[in-house]
Amino acid sequence: TQELGQFIDVAKQLEDRKDIVFAFVGDGASRPNLERIVADAAITNVSFLPYQPRSELAVSLSAADLHLVSMHPKICGCLVPSKLYGIMASGSPVLAVVPEKTDVWNLVKAEKIGLAVRPGEIPNIRNAIECCAAGDVDMRAMGERARQLAENRYSLTVSGRMFSNLLEEFVSRRDMRVNGPDLTPVPKPHAISQPRSKRVLYVDSRDESLPVHETTQGGNEI
Repeated sequence: TQELGQFIDVAKQLEDRKDIVFAFVGDGASRPNLERIVADAAITNVSFLPYQPRSELAVSLSAADLHLVSMHPKICGCLVPSKLYGIMASGSPVLAVVPEKTDVWNLVKAEKIGLAVRPGEIPNIRNAIECCAAGDVDMRAMGERARQLAENRYSLTVSGRMFSNLLEEFVSRRDMRVNGPDLTPVPKPHAISQPRSKRVLYVDSRDESLPVHETTQGGNEI
């Protein structure tokens, strides 16, 4: 689901920058191949660290100055990197290397929690990283906005409430389709003469669409 090899290409180009280090954290399926590429090319600014237990996750996520999040173009519309939410909770800025106009791209751009670059654009990925390292962008402010967004929109309390509301709406609509509307006659008051020129129309304007939430799990943290 990710394209991590492009970050190795960028790391190779930035090998002379002693102030920039790439750390791959986790034991994903692509790790052995990435380790082999780094070893064969003798790249010195890339480190591989083991999977971090949940008890150390906050420390691990907070250790990075910039988090790299990638997504393969083939999974657009199917998945969203779940690591993004933990990164936001840690108050860290994001460099999203994802297809344009995806949920991740739009979120990063709209909320100003990081930078976004299209996959495969190695010069632009390198330029974004160097801009962050040089202080050309306010990474502290991006991280603070990310943390605020995590608290206000993606916390357990907020997400739980949204999920509960979604289930209640689904059950309500299912019951309506299965049982039909309640057609029990309503007692009418004494008839009041109404001019024939007037009519009362009831229009059902309920929206039958339901929101779709995309998630994914797993993968390496960078």
